Amino acid sequence: MRTATGGGYPIAGEAFDLEVFQLAVLFASSRELARQSRKHRGIGSLRETFELSETARRLVAVAAMVRSALDACPSRRRARLNVHVGRLVRDISQPRKSVGPLTFREACNKLIHADDLVLLDLRASTSGHLRYEVIIDGQQGEQEWRAYLSILPFLDIAARVA
Repeated sequence: MRTATGGGYPIAGEAFDLEVFQLAVLFASSRELARQSRKHRGIGSLRETFELSETARRLVAVAAMVRSALDACPSRRRARLNVHVGRLVRDISQPRKSVGPLTFREACNKLIHADDLVLLDLRASTSGHLRYEVIIDGQQGEQEWRAYLSILPFLDIAARVA
């Protein structure tokens, strides 16, 4: 059984991998569940009750576990994980001047400190389904920021951390 060593929490690697997998399944199944829930009300009721809260909870949990694992791993390994997984607008009052890449580590920080997550894509149908690009809003001091997180690259990198 793999566990984080050093300064991080002792999280079993398999438990971490399972969180990443279950988060990937939530995103991958969302469109089909939205479609099926129009015909099957029981599925629709479960989806309405759990999909958004479970997705948000798992995103934050994965981000926190990743940060713990990153803090415990050697700096050269951390540097290899410093890839872009979206884009960040550091000041939404000046979006053209403050837009830049969103790194994997910073995405974890933004998820942990978010004030709001936009998870649903309502353009597809009236019930919507999970977006593969999550919008994360927050504030640092007086400055409001917005991050656009690409889920598949984020999960792909997260799966390599544990």
